[in-house]
Amino acid sequence: MCKNTLRFSRFEVVASSGVERVEIIRKLHSNLFGQYEGLLNKSLYIVLWLIVVCHVQATTRFVSPDGSHLAPYTNWATAATNIQRAIVVSLPGDSVLVTNGIYKAIPTLAIPSGISIASVNGPIVTTIDGMQSNICVSLLDSSAEISGFTITRGFADFADGAAVAGQNGGTVSNCIVVANIASNGSGAVILGPNGRIVNSTVYRNTVTNGGAGGIYCISDAYVINCTVYSNVSDANGGGITLADHSKVIG
Repeated sequence: MCKNTLRFSRFEVVASSGVERVEIIRKLHSNLFGQYEGLLNKSLYIVLWLIVVCHVQATTRFVSPDGSHLAPYTNWATAATNIQRAIVVSLPGDSVLVTNGIYKAIPTLAIPSGISIASVNGPIVTTIDGMQSNICVSLLDSSAEISGFTITRGFADFADGAAVAGQNGGTVSNCIVVANIASNGSGAVILGPNGRIVNSTVYRNTVTNGGAGGIYCISDAYVINCTVYSNVSDANGGGITLADHSKVIG
């Protein structure tokens, strides 16, 4: 009878037939897998963990008038030349850094959940311009943020914010909001639940037919350490209107 020797790493088995070889292989496979199952599970866990970490790791995108506009805009050389393009490729947790320049808000800059937009050198040299035809910035979620811009020449109608529309909340910080026009229950800045405007200056904004000239907090929103002056409304507060538990702090 022909004998066949099967070697599996540390194991060596003698089989006398093809059927017997198949059965031995099946049993060895089962034993080996059982022996290394824990190791395989750990390896799989590590791979999955690395995938998750890579997915959630925050990325910084860059915007510059002098960038080459090459996605995904992860350095100054390949920076996007407009802010919205950098926003489009961003994931929750990402941030967008914007250097000096005037950036047209056409269309409106829509900032989704978990995205933060910030200027490098502050609002004196970094401007978002609504061109007197558009809302400048829309905060789509309470975790959306914008910081360090002059936001100007926005236009809104029917309960919207000409400079910043934040009905869903969100944070505006270290901004200058100036020369925006709204009407029909609108405001230069509108903030909803958990919305905040912090360390910002809001002045020379105008609202007609109701609303608030400067900041309109429609529900559970906060105005924190802001300077608000020379805003005009023909109905409600020219500077700030607070509704439904909204507050001014500082």
